[in-house]
Amino acid sequence: FWILAYALYGASSAVALCAPRCQSQAARKRIAILSACLLVLCYVWIPVVYKAASFFLATLLIAVIILCLAVLYSMFRRISCLASWGLLIFAVWMLYILYYTFALFLLN
Repeated sequence: FWILAYALYGASSAVALCAPRCQSQAARKRIAILSACLLVLCYVWIPVVYKAASFFLATLLIAVIILCLAVLYSMFRRISCLASWGLLIFAVWMLYILYYTFALFLLN
């Protein structure tokens, strides 16, 4: 499921970056930087949970990811409806991961 979620996220970001409505170079730069930072945060979550077993930190990390997704959603909504729907589906996956991580935190 992670691969499908990352593929959907990448496709949504590509649609938003290549949309004709996104003509401003500054807007494209902001979207690209925030998308890359969000992807790095998603990749950091994996060793924090499975190697370091720091579940509270992982829960906070997912909360930051969801906040970044909210900002990206507002940007994508103005640019492309298709990109915003893809990002919304990715956000639902991240909400599931938040629930999973928080449950691990409570159980340990």
